[in-house]
Amino acid sequence: MARAFVIKSVSSDVSSYVIPGVFDSLRNGKARIGWSYRDDLDLRALRQRVRTEEWSHLGLEEQDAWACHRFLDDVSVGDYLVYPHQPEYGKFSIASVAGEYGYLSGEESIEGDFRSFRPCRLLTLQPIDRYDEIVPPRIRTKIGLQGRFYELYDVELLKAVLERIDHAGKIDAGTAAPRVKRVFDSISQKVSELIQGEFPRHDFSRIFLKELFEAMGYSVLLQEGPTEHGADLVVTIGDELLPREFTVGVQAFSYEGDVSLSALRAKLNQLREGWVSNHLDFGVLITTGSCLGGKKLIEENNKDNPQQLVRLIDGEQLASLFIQHFDIRSETQ
Repeated sequence: MARAFVIKSVSSDVSSYVIPGVFDSLRNGKARIGWSYRDDLDLRALRQRVRTEEWSHLGLEEQDAWACHRFLDDVSVGDYLVYPHQPEYGKFSIASVAGEYGYLSGEESIEGDFRSFRPCRLLTLQPIDRYDEIVPPRIRTKIGLQGRFYELYDVELLKAVLERIDHAGKIDAGTAAPRVKRVFDSISQKVSELIQGEFPRHDFSRIFLKELFEAMGYSVLLQEGPTEHGADLVVTIGDELLPREFTVGVQAFSYEGDVSLSALRAKLNQLREGWVSNHLDFGVLITTGSCLGGKKLIEENNKDNPQQLVRLIDGEQLASLFIQHFDIRSETQ
């Protein structure tokens, strides 16, 4: 089954955010990725070095380039590559991989970089506006995440966009929704980063989340040290419409950037190990980080363990809860 990956090819300098030449290269049959500006940053050569040498023997620039190794190791012919903000800010392009990895000469680089490439076929001859009506909100959000290269797991939704490409070009300008969404997209990542910076490690659960859940109207028990039993917080949810109170165990971790599947799985196992001791009805994993592959892991857990259902709340969803429930006016008056 085809997979899909997002490739960022933009500058950190907002005044020159879109790097010219990347879209033209897509039209000419070459899908490129950056961090490939020297002869020794060919991912094939780096892979050989990683296999034969200690990681510490690689220089910082080589390690930085190797962070894109999935462009070599995971991408296959027939997969989709999504390029946000190409050829202009707010639009995106989609290509299909048509060949194996290659490395271009310095003369064929773009602004001295983007020498790593895959032969491709451009599927969106006319780029798609991110807020076009044919773009599902989930795709819109996922292609706006941080990270130079990551997998887009919603392949069927992406295919649906391609199937409806003839209907592109309609944006609902009569409502505030697209503009409000752009505002939220621009601040949600910053909010989660700021939360992580202000509440590192235990402060995230002990102070921030405790007050957040209390602001949401829940009763919260803080657990620390040996008494934790796999849940940092135990939240009690009760309502007159519910047959009884429900107990939710929360495993929380303040995290910067992408959360690896191994780290997420460890937190899930920790939560499940204390399930009986904490008398849980449900479980929650909550983090300031980004969990690109977390959805599938949680779905598999809930399918295999229907009596131990778990929900994942990542940095973007946490930002939404923060905006909805924290009233900072009482803190500033």
